[in-house]
Amino acid sequence: MPTLDTVPNLDFGENSTPNTQSGRYSATTVDQPLQVTNPGLMSGWAVQLKSAGFTDQLGDTLRGAVLSLGAPAIMSLNTSNSSTPPTANQVNVDGSGSDQVIWSAPQNGGLGQWSATYAANTVQLVVPAGQLAGRYTATLTWQLDDTPQ
Repeated sequence: MPTLDTVPNLDFGENSTPNTQSGRYSATTVDQPLQVTNPGLMSGWAVQLKSAGFTDQLGDTLRGAVLSLGAPAIMSLNTSNSSTPPTANQVNVDGSGSDQVIWSAPQNGGLGQWSATYAANTVQLVVPAGQLAGRYTATLTWQLDDTPQ
């Protein structure tokens, strides 16, 4: 069965909360790649991502905030891997709790160890104007399914 070995933690640093204009913030840190190991399951696999949204300590939310993940650099961690590589999707995670397929391997593909590395400038947070000031965080849920999407 494939395993989800690592997922990135994303940090956007300190920014002013947008009140009169929308804000677009690039990640300041993406600490590690997304990594999957498939020891030989031929059914394919898919990694999904969801978020319940950005909240602060008082329970306020960044209404309408969207986390955008661009295309990562994909590489095999195995020398001379001849398996069909997985493909990544550019996704927007809106905090609704809906799963978004971000990375998948087709049937008979994605065998071995694979890494998807996101550059900080390809990970962005878009926040509409009219927000309360605060320190907001979100919990991202990464899920690996052993079926292609």
